[in-house]
Amino acid sequence: MKLDRALQKNILLKLAETYPLPNGNELHTLCEDINVLTANIFYLQEHDLIRDFQLILSVDAEATINIIYTTITKNGMDFLAADGGLSAILGTITVKFHEDTLKALLTSKIQSANIPDSEKSTLLSALKNLSGKALEQVITKLVDLGFENADQAIPLLKIVFESLQKSVS
Repeated sequence: MKLDRALQKNILLKLAETYPLPNGNELHTLCEDINVLTANIFYLQEHDLIRDFQLILSVDAEATINIIYTTITKNGMDFLAADGGLSAILGTITVKFHEDTLKALLTSKIQSANIPDSEKSTLLSALKNLSGKALEQVITKLVDLGFENADQAIPLLKIVFESLQKSVS
């Protein structure tokens, strides 16, 4: 197979040395087989990790390559970064729940729980009087319990995911 992960990494590293300027004239030193080098550069360009590589096919199916102006892209730089670069930071999704929403969710679960009404009343009263900080601690503890009991939660997650797939389809 022409695709070579080690070569691809070396191509990206060589281009990263002069980012944002091109460094394509150095790429031919990375691989003796021009067909393998071309395939790997082309592959990286298809994935938007590099740009300005030109593969020109003539009428007689002869290929000419131009690697002089090849540069690494922001995606290529982020790919090389151990932390995923800015793409990882900018692609992070933060989910925030308002205090009232969390209380409403917990209230609903308490009300539908199979426990005596007196116990429900006690729990609902305690929930109603919780401060924001205390509610945060309760939610953190519930998340911890969920992870500690993941073996029991996995079958439930499977059901939820299957249900979501059916509703999206």
